Amino acid sequence: MFLAGTKTLQNRRQIQELLQWAVSQYWGWNKLPCQEREKHGKPYFPHKRQHQFNYSHSGTYGLCALSTQLVGVDIQVLRPFSQRLIKKSCTTEEWAWMESRGMQNRDFGLLWALKESMGKQQGRGLPYPPSLLSVPIPVLGQPYEQGKVYQQGGLFMGVYWGQDWCGAVCGLEIPPQQIIWT
Repeated sequence: MFLAGTKTLQNRRQIQELLQWAVSQYWGWNKLPCQEREKHGKPYFPHKRQHQFNYSHSGTYGLCALSTQLVGVDIQVLRPFSQRLIKKSCTTEEWAWMESRGMQNRDFGLLWALKESMGKQQGRGLPYPPSLLSVPIPVLGQPYEQGKVYQQGGLFMGVYWGQDWCGAVCGLEIPPQQIIWT
């Protein structure tokens, strides 16, 4: 699996430039193949189904994951989240973990990014309400750890963050420890 990111998006079209850079670095392709979208919107290469990808953008940040197996990725600019959104999005266990951590924005951002990346990996997207999708959480009171691999039901997940953003990747193989930034 390969994970590439940018911090300088000025418009949504530039995510394709990040994807082009990533496929040139990881698979050595000079040109992006044509893309189509599955029923729920997940992009794919119709003539290269053995090459999987996913991307996400938020604010000026973009994240792109490549794999030979199904993969999903999400990135979020951190912002204050409402208690109502958190309550609607969390399972009972996730809510208890959020309370044990003092309802921190980064913690919820990571939960949300994990849910998004898992939904995208499965090709369905985020269910409504998001509490229908459960993601791995640390022990009560403990934070997520960058570089640690979280597992659930045969899926491998990694979390990443910076000062004002957080992200996650979900796939059938162990995620990279770091994002390669362009």
